Amino acid sequence: MKNISISVFAALAVCGNLTAGGVSGKPLSLEDIQAVGFRTINGESVVGSGNIEIPGSGDYKAAVNAADFGAIGDGATDDTAALAAALAEAKKSRKPLYLPMTASGGAYLVSGPLTLEGPMSLSSALGVKLEAQSGDALKVKGSGARVSNLTVEAAQGAGIAVTEASDVILRDVIVNAAATDGIAVSGSSGIRLERVVVKNAASNAVRLGAGARNIHIRECLLALSPNGVYFDQNAAGAIIVNNQIDCSRYALAGTAFDKDAPDLGATVANNTFNAGGVNLTGGVRLNITGNSFLHFKGDAIALQLSGSAEHPLRDSTVTCNTFGSFADNYSNPDGAIIVSSAEKLVIRGNVLRRMSDYYKAITGSGKVDIVVAGSKKVIVSGNSVEGAIDVSSGNEGVVASGNATVR
Repeated sequence: MKNISISVFAALAVCGNLTAGGVSGKPLSLEDIQAVGFRTINGESVVGSGNIEIPGSGDYKAAVNAADFGAIGDGATDDTAALAAALAEAKKSRKPLYLPMTASGGAYLVSGPLTLEGPMSLSSALGVKLEAQSGDALKVKGSGARVSNLTVEAAQGAGIAVTEASDVILRDVIVNAAATDGIAVSGSSGIRLERVVVKNAASNAVRLGAGARNIHIRECLLALSPNGVYFDQNAAGAIIVNNQIDCSRYALAGTAFDKDAPDLGATVANNTFNAGGVNLTGGVRLNITGNSFLHFKGDAIALQLSGSAEHPLRDSTVTCNTFGSFADNYSNPDGAIIVSSAEKLVIRGNVLRRMSDYYKAITGSGKVDIVVAGSKKVIVSGNSVEGAIDVSSGNEGVVASGNATVR
């Protein structure tokens, strides 16, 4: 039951080589994040912060061109009617809709949502923007929609709302300054967000609403919003991998449990979380592995998992995550990893390093890095910590052994 004072290599042996997650393996600074949105190749703006596919000059000859239906794209003219007409033709002809760059900047203004329904594709020239004056900027419904190479802004609603949809891909898209959620998904399954940037959303960068299942979020940057990914009740089955999330409150939060699909698991792997941590209630087969938790300050929560009778937390793992470089004023006395009301949980191979001196001072020799309370059948093993591991409160069959304490 006691921890063994050995080196950090004990945890590394459990997990192999631990590397920071994130889009590039190196977290972006605040200045980098603000600048994400456009880069230039041969004088043209390119959406995205990483490598993207740049279409050749002839790729869109077979597409429906919004300009042919009177869309102006000057950021002042209401293009709602013209884009609706272009969308109708695209749906009828089964061709993609293309928004071209214009001499006046390529900003297409709409008074209400632009709606993609069914197997439709929307793409644009490099640097084009869709701006909504009211409501959501873009609605996606049905099966098979594709959206790529587009910047979206919404003054009063969500940037992109995906409802009652399946097999949808959002790729190389930027959502900026949404009045509510950057991307809101509900009643949908098989939705993929790839190389998407969401920043400056007023609420959540991504909201997984009721009935959102099997949502893949990969190689995205979610930043400058209160929450990164928020799980409503009855949203589960998410795969969140290789992202960088820089949000002021939580990187991941909410209830990751779907009562209508109680065995549907979720995976959170190889992400970089800066400043905002993970605070989830519930989760079956919840796998949190290989993530980096960095730059926390104040009393911020790094990783907190809890269950209840209605939303159980069970059959889950917290493995091979790294915690470090916390700010000098980091002061949460409750621990960096906090688990309560869990059953059949493994906490193994995590490394907690460079916690703040202030944190050490206020908690003294009683500093706690990992806390497990009110839980059953939990194994805490092979972790490398600076402080204590507390499994003394109301547990049944909880074992803490073979952990490394490095002071």
